[in-house]
Amino acid sequence: MRYAKQCKMIRRCGGCGKKMVFECAGKFRVNANGRRLDVWLIYRCQRCGHTWNIPLYERISPEKLSPELYEGLLDNDPELVRRYAGDRGFFKGKGYELVKPKQCDESGQKHTKRPLEAGENLPACPSNTLNKKSPWP
Repeated sequence: MRYAKQCKMIRRCGGCGKKMVFECAGKFRVNANGRRLDVWLIYRCQRCGHTWNIPLYERISPEKLSPELYEGLLDNDPELVRRYAGDRGFFKGKGYELVKPKQCDESGQKHTKRPLEAGENLPACPSNTLNKKSPWP
């Protein structure tokens, strides 16, 4: 399933052996280690399907997450996935290379368009239309 309001990333794909576009797979991975939780958002290469887990929470106490958030993570709640996958500020702050709108085609290959004319702007990222409430507790 593809999420229209997600941030896509560019990174080297272990399956393709080159930089490719990764998009959200629509799932979280939650792992318990003793009394601590690790939570990842799963991204997938658009070309070969190779996965990449982006850490959202590391070694967090379960009590720090609301029961609703915890259940949503375990159930792969689609709205929660969209909120996390659309948080451009989080991804940029962690240093991930984000795809700019219209930077890639459906095959996941980066492509270049004509240069922008003076005064012309890129279209807004679809994630800018999301509810501005941060998904982070």
